[in-house]
Amino acid sequence: MDFNNCLDYMSKEHKKLLNEIDLLKAENIKVKMERDVLQDELNGLKKVSMIGNLSKQVDEKNKEIELLNRQITNLKNKNNNKILNIVLEEPEEEELDFEIIEYEEMKLLKDIETRKLYYMNEDGSQGDYAGKQSKKGKIKIKNLN
Repeated sequence: MDFNNCLDYMSKEHKKLLNEIDLLKAENIKVKMERDVLQDELNGLKKVSMIGNLSKQVDEKNKEIELLNRQITNLKNKNNNKILNIVLEEPEEEELDFEIIEYEEMKLLKDIETRKLYYMNEDGSQGDYAGKQSKKGKIKIKNLN
């Protein structure tokens, strides 16, 4: 009987182990399916991230294009204005470069080097100080109080 008990015990253990193997296989299949779902989500997120990156790059390039277009417009405007050479009557007879610009229906002389603005007299000569133009091209006229 000892042998039969031993055989029964081994048979039960064998069945138990087979059941455990089946459970582990089922769990393994479930985990693989979950992994596949997560992998699909990850691939989707990578695509979204890539699209986001590309969109960001396009936005940066668009901003760069806008900046370059503004610079082109400014350069065209500068080329449309005439550059005058005004000779100051000083002992050294130093020659300064001025540019005629129009601002709010006024003609102004802009010192190219300092960006200072002067009113232009009727004879085209430099008048009183009017204001200054920033590096970005913004004009500030001093108050006439």
